[in-house]
Amino acid sequence: MFTSDRVKRDLSVLRLTVRYHSDVEAERLSDGNEHFSPSKSRKQQQIEKPLYKVSISRGSHGNGRKLKKSTIDLGLAVWYFYMAPVTKFSYNLLSYTVYLALMSYFLLTDLRPVSEPDSPSVLEFIAWGWTGTLLLEEMRQVFARREKAFWFKVLSWFDDSWNKFDLLIYTCFGVSVACRLLLVGAEFRYARMAYSVTLLLQYMRSVQMFYANKDLGPKIIMIRRMVTVGDNTFSM
Repeated sequence: MFTSDRVKRDLSVLRLTVRYHSDVEAERLSDGNEHFSPSKSRKQQQIEKPLYKVSISRGSHGNGRKLKKSTIDLGLAVWYFYMAPVTKFSYNLLSYTVYLALMSYFLLTDLRPVSEPDSPSVLEFIAWGWTGTLLLEEMRQVFARREKAFWFKVLSWFDDSWNKFDLLIYTCFGVSVACRLLLVGAEFRYARMAYSVTLLLQYMRSVQMFYANKDLGPKIIMIRRMVTVGDNTFSM
């Protein structure tokens, strides 16, 4: 009996407290000094990005007035477009697709021993040069690391598993070129096999591009961890 009376008394005090705070909040909002804004979820809160108007004239308009803050000239607009992350990613994806198509074409149709005329072909020289530029990009990433010592830069570059995979690709490519230049006759099939393994690894590297997709990216990461983490590798 004593417990029920105490609970009823506490509930009545709670109701009075809530009613008091509700009245105070209503008076504060009715003053007009503050406006009530309902809370939004994280999905509803959208970041408002500034939109710029592009002006062909540079620096000022014809009547002598300076450009507004929301207006930029044509050169700066082109710079912003090409420096945008989505533009860089799109061009990287497009160029790597063309590179894979070039490698596949010359490997299937235009790979012949050195003893034959017009060998290596122009397409193969282009593929060599293109691969060399990709290797130079990896070297640039090594030197662009924040670490001061060169050895620590290399160790930091090796922390990424995709960089290790790239090193494997370039090693296989070097072996393929060496076999292609040294082997002739029936032994030339080993050069074709080395090129085929290199091309297979390059196609596997293209999976990295799908990380940017919001649907495929998490699935690829889950599959990778299922294969490489814990006892799953031993089970497979």
